[in-house]
Amino acid sequence: MIANELNGHQIVNNPTNYSWSFNLSSPQNKKQTEQSDKFAFDLCYENPLSGDLVLVRSQRTGKQAILKADALFVLKHCCEFRTIESHIQQISSKFAELRSNPDEVRQVLLTTRDAGLLISHQEIINKLSASTAESSPEAVPIICIPTCDRPDALQRLLFSIQENCTPNEFSHCIVIDDSRTEESRSQNEAIVQKAQHTLSFRVIYFGLSQQKQLQSALVALLPELSSEINFLIGNDQSLAGVTHGRSRNFALLLSVGQNVLLLDDDILCQAIDPPTPDNSVEISLSPREAEFYGLKEDWPHQKPATNSNPLTPHTQHLGMPLSTTLQKLTYRDKNKNQLKIESTNAIEQLNAQSKILITACGSYGDPGTSNREWIYHLPEATRKRLYESEEKYHQAKTIRNNWLGRSGYHLTNSITLISQITGLHNNTLLPPYFPLLRNEDYLFGEMTRFIHPDSLALDLPYAVPHLPLEKRECHPLEKQFLINPGFLRITGNFVADKKDIAPSNEASSRLKILAYLFENLAATPNKLLRNALKQQIMEIRTVRYNSLLQILQESPDAPDFWKEDIKQLTSIYQSALTTEDELSIFDIPGASDETELLDYMTTSWRQFGKALLAWPQIREAGATIIKKGLLK
Repeated sequence: MIANELNGHQIVNNPTNYSWSFNLSSPQNKKQTEQSDKFAFDLCYENPLSGDLVLVRSQRTGKQAILKADALFVLKHCCEFRTIESHIQQISSKFAELRSNPDEVRQVLLTTRDAGLLISHQEIINKLSASTAESSPEAVPIICIPTCDRPDALQRLLFSIQENCTPNEFSHCIVIDDSRTEESRSQNEAIVQKAQHTLSFRVIYFGLSQQKQLQSALVALLPELSSEINFLIGNDQSLAGVTHGRSRNFALLLSVGQNVLLLDDDILCQAIDPPTPDNSVEISLSPREAEFYGLKEDWPHQKPATNSNPLTPHTQHLGMPLSTTLQKLTYRDKNKNQLKIESTNAIEQLNAQSKILITACGSYGDPGTSNREWIYHLPEATRKRLYESEEKYHQAKTIRNNWLGRSGYHLTNSITLISQITGLHNNTLLPPYFPLLRNEDYLFGEMTRFIHPDSLALDLPYAVPHLPLEKRECHPLEKQFLINPGFLRITGNFVADKKDIAPSNEASSRLKILAYLFENLAATPNKLLRNALKQQIMEIRTVRYNSLLQILQESPDAPDFWKEDIKQLTSIYQSALTTEDELSIFDIPGASDETELLDYMTTSWRQFGKALLAWPQIREAGATIIKKGLLK
């Protein structure tokens, strides 16, 4: 039974057990939209009323309506942009009790659309692509190559830059030496000295003595911030673990006011097309695609992209507003290319002025991690290709040789974790990296999104060869999954959980709030902190466990060899979820018990919080020192 009271702005639909109630703030009698247009339920604030009613208000437009709670529950499954008919099919597949009432479901969707809560894909595209003030062309970027004990790889990379790039496309190249051995440092310096005479671009060696020189100069300018400076860029050889973040902090200080491209030292600076390139432009939260190979010779095409220079695409888009980028990408090569927006979740904070602060690209070869958990969380089409043969699946588990990237241009308000070339728009205030441990890029990405909530990362549709010279092995299956996450992963999750607490849009104000967040974490009593950490770990495990179960459910026709591995891995997570274990963070160095672990974490958060407060001054002082000629 359906009752419609259009003049009173209230519509009640009662298909089976679901009832829907709308109380519109103003009538929105729109003409019937083209059948081909797509719609999605907007992100809304929810305010419970008496009974089972909820007042919902669009976060984007302020349009509001009163809905029955069960109606809202169904509509929240409509956040992906689909045609009305596609939404009806999806609702019918998820809610068996609504399958016999497609006309009533259609009426509810149309009413929701007319209320302004089901938004048009085309209208969103028009708004995000709307012209803004013309952006000034950015100056050529700086290349920074952090390197650690890989002289042969460094030499190979420098020659690769010479072969594939033209010198006028970047200002200069800085080799930031983070090597642990004197032998490697001497070899790296000799390689750079030779390159200065043989290569056509300017190469600067920034080794231990140069790093100490910058550190001393900063302390001389800001003596009251000496401990913060030393924490971010100090070279304490007694510290255990990797120091990727430290070398990247040098890159940020050496490039203030410019775009900077961070190149992994074990790549070739050469752009290769994805296996099946397309002309799409997508805004979504979807993961990267992948293909798996037995040998390097199995890579498709075996030829570079149309433009083999992998640096140019980064420089074309870093710092650009979204509208400018969309206009460039959707009308490039005199062809109008398709723009697809996945869902309202993907555009939660975005507007036409949102800037691209981070650029990334894919890779062929080594994936950069010995943990193969990621292969089970790939998009559905990629998963099907993965298990189409047992041999290919075995290769994926045991051979570190794959393509990981995008077939088309991909924009996201989330952050890409791994990229062998990363572009940073260092003209704006970016946070420093945490100087120690792995996953520094994940924490940096979450902090960047906290400081600039409407910012974007652009994942480019090309890949570079990632070819470590040292032999690397995959972990066996039973060690594929890290049940206990690392320190910076958990820290990044704490930041992500608080990203909506700061009302200010000013980056400097939000950086201060972020610093206070770290100081508050450091001041949390051990008992409360332990509970918070256990909850974070439990949430990470739960998400992964549920994801594996969903993937298994979505793959009824998958072969048994793949299903058995998924079942084995879900049982590992299930055991971890149901067993009360000791608090464990897998990468805390030197922590023999829980007290030492908590002490390391709180001390690190306290130091980093102070460093974040000091960072704008340190950053400005670094720019002053560089202008005075430190790199000459």
